[in-house]
Amino acid sequence: MSFSTSRFLVVFFMFTLAANFGQASSNDPVSQKVMGFLNTAVQKFLQKYPEATHTITLRPFKGKLENCPQDLQIKSNMAHKPPVGVIRLNVECPGLWKTYVVAEVEVLLSVVLSQQNLSRGDVITAGLLQVQRISMSKLRGRYFTDVQQLEGRQVNRAIPVGRVIQETTLVPQYLVHKGKPVSIQSGNGALFVSMMGVALESGLLDDVIRVRNRSSGKIIDARVVSENKVTAGL
Repeated sequence: MSFSTSRFLVVFFMFTLAANFGQASSNDPVSQKVMGFLNTAVQKFLQKYPEATHTITLRPFKGKLENCPQDLQIKSNMAHKPPVGVIRLNVECPGLWKTYVVAEVEVLLSVVLSQQNLSRGDVITAGLLQVQRISMSKLRGRYFTDVQQLEGRQVNRAIPVGRVIQETTLVPQYLVHKGKPVSIQSGNGALFVSMMGVALESGLLDDVIRVRNRSSGKIIDARVVSENKVTAGL
């Protein structure tokens, strides 16, 4: 069984056969279909992470499955979350049998970590950082994949050596500052309006903040798009 993208490492089956479990192998048609379903879902998700690699481990099937002469129906619990971690699949051969399959998907990302202890107030340079591959299941919040994204940023609390650098550990890079003037852009196509306002909150890129229109005094919600500039609907 082969897949077209060499970046992805797929480990098909790693398990010890127990007496009450049916055996599965890469030549088993049911196993192949389940693995194909999983690999398609994972590769679609990883389009946002082109440098990622992943492994898929399929646990033994419960009971012995007969070959299915028709298309398998496969449903998963991945509808509202990434296909990462422990995944349960409901597999059905219509009219013949139903079972569930458990798989483990591990995704590895290249992530920026501290190369030495960092103190509050330190300004980050490339020499203070390192890049390692980390399991996505261990990552929380906003992390960074490129050292250049962090150069010149200031640390707002201590970061131990080997710790993943997160946005929350850095002094915010606000594009809009509370109490400062902002340009409010509104409209699209032929109808486009620009007006001045005052930010009632500080905001990072893509944050939605409250802004007061200087002319009307009206308070609106607007999205931060660049330094001292926001957009809002008409």
